[in-house]
Amino acid sequence: MKLTHFLFILFVSLLLNSCDNDDSASPVIGIVSPNENEVFYVGSNITIQINANDPDGIIERVVIEVNDQQISEFDFEPYSYVWSTNGYTSGAYNINATAIDNDGLSSSTSIQITLDVENPQIATLPISFTGTTHIESGIEIESNGVPSIIQAGLCWNQTGNPTVDDNTVLLSEEGNPIIISGLEVNTEYHVRAFADNGISIIYGETQTTTTLSTYVSDTGTIVDSRDGTIYNWVQIGNQKWFAQNLVFEGGAIETPFGPLYAGVECPDGWHVPNRDEWEELIEYLGGEQVAGGVLKETGTENWTPPNTGASNTAGFTALPTGYATDGIGPPNHIGLYNSTMFLISNEISGRRVSLSTQSESLGFAFGGNSALLGACRCIED
Repeated sequence: MKLTHFLFILFVSLLLNSCDNDDSASPVIGIVSPNENEVFYVGSNITIQINANDPDGIIERVVIEVNDQQISEFDFEPYSYVWSTNGYTSGAYNINATAIDNDGLSSSTSIQITLDVENPQIATLPISFTGTTHIESGIEIESNGVPSIIQAGLCWNQTGNPTVDDNTVLLSEEGNPIIISGLEVNTEYHVRAFADNGISIIYGETQTTTTLSTYVSDTGTIVDSRDGTIYNWVQIGNQKWFAQNLVFEGGAIETPFGPLYAGVECPDGWHVPNRDEWEELIEYLGGEQVAGGVLKETGTENWTPPNTGASNTAGFTALPTGYATDGIGPPNHIGLYNSTMFLISNEISGRRVSLSTQSESLGFAFGGNSALLGACRCIED
């Protein structure tokens, strides 16, 4: 009896141990980094490092989720993933890690971190120039913030508190000043800087100005005593200019808008403008980027389309004579109705002031080995 009783107890013990061995243990998992409640800036790369093991088997998979969206999965160590937060908004985020073992058992753990934004610091620069159809201002970027600025510039409207939903012009690689062109004359405009970091748009303070109605302060006529031709003139700033092309004899090529000259004399009391005088005019009209439009006759009756930016608010009425190159052989007339060039008296290299239907800007053209023939606008002595 005693032996039988002992064998029965032994059998039950072995049976119980066998049952215990069939119970598998769940994986053990922990998030090593980042830390609970740690704060990062949007755009940061966050390293998520997981420690996982299985007491009685192997880890088959580790899954990482952010706010219930899977961002990575591993089937081997190390369980480490670099999470780029570009494109995410600021706020709290739950990072959840789940380990699954070879028995299909799983364990999860989670932490919460915060994404923050450091907004850029910007200021609207004072309006440095107000013309008839354009304004110059700019933006001062005091700090880029985090994430960094992706684009910046000026926005404007006629009603106040402008936003990027109104009108914008971006800061270029050349930087300030920023030119706002194509405006209406004698009109109040409100301008302010903006910076966009992909998450939010930050604005500077608003600057306000009213565009001019004209650059012309006086007008009149003169008579060329040499041939009796009457010319209109306009006063632009401190200068008096012919408001039409010289049509005196000696032109090498005739155009519908007056001759093209290699050189010519103006009536008594007037002369062919030099480079400094042209640059004074251009600066008064807002610079090379916009002065071409201010000087050109408006419309497309004489200029071929598009006659970009033409406002003629200086009363100069530049017309599309084209130009000519004078090298070997007869002069070659180019660009009639599309462009014009004007003589510069002290440019022995043959540079000319050049305007085009394609642009509101102007430049100083150079003919290289060929002389450039152009129209003549006289300026008062």
